Amino acid sequence: MSNLTYIYQKNVSEIKLLDTLNYTLEEFKTNPQGCYPGFNKKNMVVSSEKYDYPCIDYSGELRNKTREERILEGEIELLQDGEYVADGKIITVPAPENLLKKVWDKELHIWKESATEEEQKTEWFNRINSWKPKVLEGPFRYLHSDGKTYHQKLRVGKDDTLLSTAIQALIRNSEIPSIEWAFDDENNSVFMTLEDLRKLQDTGFVWTQCVYEAERELKAMKADFTKNINFFKETAIKHLDKYKITVFKTKQ
Repeated sequence: MSNLTYIYQKNVSEIKLLDTLNYTLEEFKTNPQGCYPGFNKKNMVVSSEKYDYPCIDYSGELRNKTREERILEGEIELLQDGEYVADGKIITVPAPENLLKKVWDKELHIWKESATEEEQKTEWFNRINSWKPKVLEGPFRYLHSDGKTYHQKLRVGKDDTLLSTAIQALIRNSEIPSIEWAFDDENNSVFMTLEDLRKLQDTGFVWTQCVYEAERELKAMKADFTKNINFFKETAIKHLDKYKITVFKTKQ
């Protein structure tokens, strides 16, 4: 609790701090005139709080003015980027997501792009390059000879190597008709013949091609910073329709 009491003067237009007393508020209330001989409760109000921007609200409570109240009273320097005053109200304009370096035009009340074309292109390419390895990993869809669709990841140095090793193993051991293969689907482990494995490898190759085609398409378009990795995936999937592998048809 404050050991000081603040005396404010109530005017029609504003509240002003008149004096600071070295008394607690309780001490002041016990003997107002003794603490401050000129005190007049009709045009003065006391508080244990010091307010830099005092006001009395509609309920009669003494408090600090809000930032919004101060702005509407003329302190427009308090406006933040994306704000302006119109018709006695503070209007907020959300910053567009497609701007790389957003700058607020205080005169026109609009957001502008401050990044150069080269900066935008560099950032757009950086985002595409960061998405590509994740999209390449998949998982992509594979239609097995049993008529079911499974999902296979393509982690470089792991899944592709394992698949090549499995194919070579069946080629060298013709007496082994198939091997058990675990897909990324939970509890989906199926037997794969040499033909199945080669189709899986071909499917992975096609998926890789589509990802690279999607990369080229995105890098040829104008930078759009509203897009994310899902847009990259959707673009890659669209390229799949031109390949004659049933499982890749986007209508499925």
